[in-house]
Amino acid sequence: MRRIKRLMRRIKKFIHVERKRSLAKVLGWRLISILTDALIIYLLYPLGATATAVGFILAENTYATLIGYAYERIWTHIKWGIKVKKGDEKL
Repeated sequence: MRRIKRLMRRIKKFIHVERKRSLAKVLGWRLISILTDALIIYLLYPLGATATAVGFILAENTYATLIGYAYERIWTHIKWGIKVKKGDEKL
């Protein structure tokens, strides 16, 4: 675990993630979240208010975790918004 932490500190010296990348990620995630929430509610609505609420809570936490993980993995392959420092260059 210590080796990983040391490696991450070294990497951070050479990589800068821009704010526009973080903003794009969060806006994209919110859009995905809103659309999937709307779909789940639409599919569960005929069950009644209580069953719909319980079903939505269970479904939302499950799919949000899975989709959120996949979303982050996709962003690890997108190079936009990441600047690599060269030598002693400051960003």
